[in-house]
Amino acid sequence: MNRNLIMICVVLAAVMATAGELPREEGAWQALAPMPTPRHDLEAVVWGGKIFAISGAGEATVRTVEVFDPKTGKWEASAPIPEERGWFGAAVIEGKLYCVGGKRVRSDEEKKRTGDDSHYEFRASLNIYDFAAGTWTFGPPLCGPRTGLKAVACGGKLYAIAGNGQKEGVRVEVFNPRINEWSFGVALPEGRCAPGVAVVQDKIYVFGGYGKGGERSETYIYNTKLGEWTEGAPMPTNRRDLASVTMGTKIYCVAGVSNGKYTAAVEVYDTEKDSWAIAPPLPLAKAWVGACEISGRLYVVGGANYDNEKKAYLWRNEMDVYVPVPERR
Repeated sequence: MNRNLIMICVVLAAVMATAGELPREEGAWQALAPMPTPRHDLEAVVWGGKIFAISGAGEATVRTVEVFDPKTGKWEASAPIPEERGWFGAAVIEGKLYCVGGKRVRSDEEKKRTGDDSHYEFRASLNIYDFAAGTWTFGPPLCGPRTGLKAVACGGKLYAIAGNGQKEGVRVEVFNPRINEWSFGVALPEGRCAPGVAVVQDKIYVFGGYGKGGERSETYIYNTKLGEWTEGAPMPTNRRDLASVTMGTKIYCVAGVSNGKYTAAVEVYDTEKDSWAIAPPLPLAKAWVGACEISGRLYVVGGANYDNEKKAYLWRNEMDVYVPVPERR
């Protein structure tokens, strides 16, 4: 067999071996100082080069807000949120943080005192934090209580998307801070709870979540200029309770629950190519994390998973950062 034919066979074998596999992103995860208060169902946002880890829950829902400075690697306390909430939506618009919807774990004492045995209180309220003033205020509520939603900022407006239950799951409500009012947006194509949601330019991307039949993998794309939804390439891993973070024109989908199990999967959606790649997984499988981006780095904090031996949930406080390898041109 001549040399050229051997080389052709080697190339063909390599192509066949990788057929159907997604491209992989290089890079590594690094552990940073853990968050002082272990919790899940939190949200993480960025302001002034710092990460604000907001509310969430362990055994009980907390009003805690803790701030991480990547330059010093240290945490500090910030003004607590007026209403404790988990599984809620949060986004920043023009120097203000908007936290909307969610749920609060009700204590045994409260259940006994009120005679109401409900485990959660669902919220419709809107808490607004002014970063410059360091103060919280209240805004107008959603049309009704909703949890398992996500909130994103796009075009100077706040979009509250999805949530628990099919009716709430297709609902999109839009808050305009300039007139201090909510309105209804174009409904999702299908009901979703606990999806990943992110924004690139004037489009909103919704990934997976819980819907009919369990954890989903669909990608829905909302063009805010045209006011219409389209469908993109589905996530490789069907899941709910994930975090989705924009990094340039790509969106990182992190952690969550897939087929009833916690996952450490990190998958990257390229909004320009409508395609997916695989990034290194989180050091630990978990769900309900907070995640955000600063200076081209992906930060993931908190979350929860389950200890099968102890038959108990574990509230997490890890802070990990992923540093992607720059693309070769």
